[in-house]
Amino acid sequence: MRRYALFALGAVLGSLVGSLVALLLAPSAGTELRGQINEKYIQISEDVRQATKQRRSELEDQLYKLRQPAAE
Repeated sequence: MRRYALFALGAVLGSLVGSLVALLLAPSAGTELRGQINEKYIQISEDVRQATKQRRSELEDQLYKLRQPAAE
């Protein structure tokens, strides 16, 4: 499980760095480029918030089930 989590984290960070480099090397005006970076940052931030919220909900459900007394 830990290897998968580390791989996923590496893939996400790699894609973020790759996207940022691509934006920085793209031939566009500074103002336009800053706007693109800001939009991408907002989009990624929202995606991370949603994923965190979903995972937290899943973990809270699992915790609730684990706290329930075992049916005999």
